[in-house]
Amino acid sequence: MARVRHLAKGAVGIPVLAVLLSSCLGVRYDYISHTTAGGGDTYLKIPQGWTVYDQSQIYGGKQSRVSRAQLSQIESVSWTDIFTPNGSRVFNPKLGFGSNVPVGVVDAVELTGSTRQNFSLASLRTLILPTDPLGASSGGYHYKVTAYKEFTRASGFRGSSMTVRITPPSGPVSVLTQDAVVDAGTNWVYFVGVGCSAKCFSSYQSSISTIVNSWNVKAEK
Repeated sequence: MARVRHLAKGAVGIPVLAVLLSSCLGVRYDYISHTTAGGGDTYLKIPQGWTVYDQSQIYGGKQSRVSRAQLSQIESVSWTDIFTPNGSRVFNPKLGFGSNVPVGVVDAVELTGSTRQNFSLASLRTLILPTDPLGASSGGYHYKVTAYKEFTRASGFRGSSMTVRITPPSGPVSVLTQDAVVDAGTNWVYFVGVGCSAKCFSSYQSSISTIVNSWNVKAEK
């Protein structure tokens, strides 16, 4: 299956006017785009200078137990990039939404079998979180959904936007904001999420909003 990943300034699909305005205002971005085997095109922008880790870095570190064959199998049904302003060239598997710097993830995953049959809008709320934050809290974690809306987009994409305040059993409170959609045929699910400690989230609010609001998915023509 053809897999395409591109990270570059001025990537195709980003309006030229937005690029010009960003340049004039002194705000510069890098652009991430990807086409899945199912034909869905994903793109978003992140502040220039942030570090992006692809699947080979995420799963293929020195301590990784994932073989090349297993990595190829993963890449045939999913795509994931993780991004953060921490600047390290080596992916840290301990990065999480409780970090003191923003951590973002953008991905696309093929749905098969029972997962596809049972997939619903509620499933979008547990793509990252272990339980539905609109339900009862569990495992000592408390979730407070501070913003939530469901929507339908062109080409039959249906999805939701959500911001959640996460209070763990111990440690700092964190905040996660995410957008997620599933295609009309319930074949592929697409997700972007950015989170960090509540203090960090407040400091990076503008950048985080820009990232999530820039994310878009288009179906195969």
